[in-house]
Amino acid sequence: MDRNYAIILAASGLNATVTALLYASLQFMTYEKGHSLFYVGLIGSLPYAGMMVMAYVWGLVSDWLGKRKEIVVASGVAGSLLFFTYPWLTTIEMLIAVRFVQVCLMGSVILLIAVATERFPGEKGKVVGDLNVPLAFGWVVGAGTAAYLYQSSQTGLFFLCGLVGLAAALVLLPLQETKKDNGDNLLSLRQLLTFRNRRPIYILCAATLLLLTGNYIVYSVFPQYLTTSAFNMDKMQIGFIVAGSGLTGMLVFRAAGKLVDRAGRRKVLIPTFLTYVISWTAYALTQNIYVLSVIWLLPYWCFFTTSSTAMVSDLTDERERGRGIGILNAAINFGNFAGSMLGGFLAQSFGYQPAFGVAAMIVLAAFLVSFATKESNHSGQPSGSTPPAPPTT
Repeated sequence: MDRNYAIILAASGLNATVTALLYASLQFMTYEKGHSLFYVGLIGSLPYAGMMVMAYVWGLVSDWLGKRKEIVVASGVAGSLLFFTYPWLTTIEMLIAVRFVQVCLMGSVILLIAVATERFPGEKGKVVGDLNVPLAFGWVVGAGTAAYLYQSSQTGLFFLCGLVGLAAALVLLPLQETKKDNGDNLLSLRQLLTFRNRRPIYILCAATLLLLTGNYIVYSVFPQYLTTSAFNMDKMQIGFIVAGSGLTGMLVFRAAGKLVDRAGRRKVLIPTFLTYVISWTAYALTQNIYVLSVIWLLPYWCFFTTSSTAMVSDLTDERERGRGIGILNAAINFGNFAGSMLGGFLAQSFGYQPAFGVAAMIVLAAFLVSFATKESNHSGQPSGSTPPAPPTT
């Protein structure tokens, strides 16, 4: 395996471990400090509002500089150090503020997708799938660890987040990437907003925004939902359910990437949207824990991640790929923001199942928009091959 590629995979897994450590615990901590589902929604949504902007900014700056690694390392270290302040955040406002800054900093990790797809331009689907295998493994490890540590040592949990976050950034130091001469148009509004393939990129982003809005209505409150009297599950059980989605994803991601390269991006993307419509409809109609758990564990999110990322990578060249990855992630983060806000508000005001019904309707709209996407051009190299890495500096 290419050494630089292995470094990117390691960083992906470590960053996912941090995310899972928080996802399986931060909602509970927020509810304990704020005593309201509104704050649970806010802790999930507000950081993504900042990241909605920063995803594009990180991509833009990396395109302008022609480099990405240094940005990810510096911002990752700064964001990780904030974890060590968590045990001393005594109010809900302090927690939300620190989390906001942290997400904006550590969100630069999306640039690793651009680095990886630039190294192997003929197999973008496979590369994105490979990149997400350690991500899924990190999710399993992080969520499972959080399920235990949150109950035994919250301070230990957040110190562990800080250490793993630092490792995720510092492991990138030996990474070599090609220096790109991408111009000096940082202050040109036209250059900031224009892509070679504007219309298909914007349609993909619109469908993505709607999909993630619906999804995060569910994601933002699902762990808290399982603590209600309908299920009465403890935090360790919930952590294991959350971790399970990473386990199934880890088993499927490589196959998903190969399928995306073989069948095409759009042919995988559209059916994936439909599965979300069916899933959140089921969440709105039943409280059967076995049905909900099975749906949660199904790894169709792998197919969305690989197909959408490969599509936007196809639609951009090296001069704009950072911004392309950035604008897709801006749409994702805006959906995360809007969905988390709606999830907390709807669950608090009307109940969990009505909230899931709204999620199903929004995802249905995303499914309809996805029909307007167009298949992007991609080379048909065999999925099992690995192209040689370009020269590094």
